[in-house]
Amino acid sequence: MRLSSSRSTAIIHRPQQDFPLWDKAGTRPSLDLQFADRKDLVDATTGSNLVDFTRASSGTYVGSDGLIKTAVTNLVLQSEDFSTTWSKGANATITPNYGTAPNGTATADRLELPTGVSTFVSQIVATVSGTAYIFSVYARATSGNSDFRILLGTASQSFVLTEAWQRISVSFTATSGSTTAILDNGVTASDVLVWGAQLEQSSTVGEYVKTTSTIQCSTV
Repeated sequence: MRLSSSRSTAIIHRPQQDFPLWDKAGTRPSLDLQFADRKDLVDATTGSNLVDFTRASSGTYVGSDGLIKTAVTNLVLQSEDFSTTWSKGANATITPNYGTAPNGTATADRLELPTGVSTFVSQIVATVSGTAYIFSVYARATSGNSDFRILLGTASQSFVLTEAWQRISVSFTATSGSTTAILDNGVTASDVLVWGAQLEQSSTVGEYVKTTSTIQCSTV
């Protein structure tokens, strides 16, 4: 990787914090990754993530306590596109990229789930019996309020969504080698935006990790 710098009399734009070494040298690097300190790939120069990283399997890292830990791994596929890998009930309608997602991109999908049967989207994921998992998704009502429910195996959580984004979740201890993650209408019809689905081996929600055609693991 080739890095370049430019000399200037003053450094005005500091996206995240002051960097005395930049000021002392009078230069600004084109890329400054502070991975050891921040545990992410955000460029300190621009404040943006300029590096793509993917890993299709679980990863481990050594924590500050010296113990080997497992990085967050998202086990569902197509976490931001519910019109592809996800199964759809006959009465469910999915409109991809309908609205603005929590990260500011136009990647939130609209789910229209009327009352009655076959109003769901779901995905079957390989699990380990006796292991705790948690399923989460960002969701909001398209307008006003909307009933909504998420299920993982036999566990379920119902919500009344507003027009503000929420990250909702449900936890479950697997009883077999596969578990189904489901989004459905709950009690009445649902009209919602969803984004960022995640199923992880944990009892608590971790950082969101985007997936496409394979599972993905966080950078640490």
